[in-house]
Amino acid sequence: MIPTFRFAILALLPVSTVAQVPTRGRAADSAAIRAAIERGARGFERAQPDSILAHYARDIILSYPGIPDQDYATLVRGYGQLRSRPATERATTTPTFDEILVAGDLAVVRLRWTTTIRSAATATTAAAESTRYLRDLQVWRREADGEWRFIRGMHYRDSTAAPSAPTRRPE
Repeated sequence: MIPTFRFAILALLPVSTVAQVPTRGRAADSAAIRAAIERGARGFERAQPDSILAHYARDIILSYPGIPDQDYATLVRGYGQLRSRPATERATTTPTFDEILVAGDLAVVRLRWTTTIRSAATATTAAAESTRYLRDLQVWRREADGEWRFIRGMHYRDSTAAPSAPTRRPE
């Protein structure tokens, strides 16, 4: 009877210890991932592709509806086009985090993006503004150096977030 009791206590000790330690680690990991995503958003607004790509793993694969999967080289070329953004154009993008789940060396992030592009009027064009709403599911991996890297992602338009067109009252 005593050995069984002792075994039961020993069996419970690692579980309670493991449950307490990762909680602090998960919070720090979530904060690091959130900060990386926010730095990437500021990089997009400033047309700085290197800031966007800084947290992307070299083996990243991104999936968007209607186009082939994008690897790191494709993303470097695509984001590189930001450098030629017209001076009359301004972009803002806001990530809204729905959840960040961390388990060991993997994390899953669910978030929504609101991205607005504003073009100032020129001698030949009128001012314009467009807003895009996206849902995003990201998978992150902790690398050997301890840094978190974005490794897989799926983005898709979020038609539920777009404000509905104003209704006209009959005159």
